[in-house]
Amino acid sequence: MMRSIAHVLIRVFAYRFYKANVGLFLFLFVTVVVSFFFMNVLNETHLAPADRIKYNLIFAISFMSSTHIGIVVFAGWAIYSVRSWSFVLKQTQLPEQQFLKYSITAASKLRQFANWCLVQGVISLPVFVYALFCWVVGLIYHYYLIPVLLAAYGALLILVSGALYVWYTNRLGSDAARWWMTTLTRRWKKPLFSLYLYELVYRQKLTLAMTKLFSWLILTGGMLLFGTLTTDARKGGVIMLLLALGHLVVLYQWQQFENTYLRFLPNLPWPRWKRYVHALLAYLFLILPEIVWLSTQGGGVIAGGLLMLNIAMAMLLRSYLYWRPLSMAKFVTMAFYSFIVMFLVILAGGIWCMMLAVSALSAALFYRRYYSYE
Repeated sequence: MMRSIAHVLIRVFAYRFYKANVGLFLFLFVTVVVSFFFMNVLNETHLAPADRIKYNLIFAISFMSSTHIGIVVFAGWAIYSVRSWSFVLKQTQLPEQQFLKYSITAASKLRQFANWCLVQGVISLPVFVYALFCWVVGLIYHYYLIPVLLAAYGALLILVSGALYVWYTNRLGSDAARWWMTTLTRRWKKPLFSLYLYELVYRQKLTLAMTKLFSWLILTGGMLLFGTLTTDARKGGVIMLLLALGHLVVLYQWQQFENTYLRFLPNLPWPRWKRYVHALLAYLFLILPEIVWLSTQGGGVIAGGLLMLNIAMAMLLRSYLYWRPLSMAKFVTMAFYSFIVMFLVILAGGIWCMMLAVSALSAALFYRRYYSYE
């Protein structure tokens, strides 16, 4: 019985995960794995065979011996696991997967946990192959700490994945886990600008969490590289642009939410400036953690200017979606080109003039295209 359940889960989730991400795996194999395992050295004739092998495996050895590279690899494994969680959880919500509610969940929680751990193990096979290779390299070159941590980390991710899947599949079809949200906000007034924020908290928790994690990484990396961001407006300006780019997915899904659930909005008798202010307020609440962090950095006027730059960039990206219908790929492309142009302007010292120009451009696009976009 346990084998049949595991077989079904592997076919439904693991095989589909590999099929959906075949391009990613091909990229990793060609550009990362081959380079990571076999780094060629120019003019190897002067090296002994043992040294030649050591240089060919320099990246793997660096991972075993360097804490910083080890942290990067562990973070990459965590991102891979989160990506697999997102895929599996979305698959369980599909109508054709509703049999899980009444079949697999009939087994004991322990058996479900074991089956889901096996599924995650199959999904993580590429990572385990890499980990096994690093294990062998580490043992040969007498690096023991990272291999032990790698094994413990991999086992922990598998166990966490199994527990997550068991919890989620046993609550499918029920809103009982969301009772707190309904109870807490039942008597709250919900202005227009707050509707998508409720959507984020209620249905798009993973998107919101990943966005805020990315923002934290940007701010932490900026602090490590540049120190206090408010001492140099150019450095802080680049970080603010990156923060706006970090919210690309949220901004795009915000527009999709309006197109799906709020199509009546253009028919309401509100002036366009008021609609623009509502979008601005929603974004301010969305970046509230970043605003709190920026307020702790000092700088006064510079900190306020950097915040306005971030808002201007985000509102411009938001207005692009009113300019013309954009797929996610085209939206990312336009955002990337905009970032390059603004980055060059910041390096040239025109950060504050650019902030005013971007603010005016975003408002103009919104005003002209709000009623005419398709």
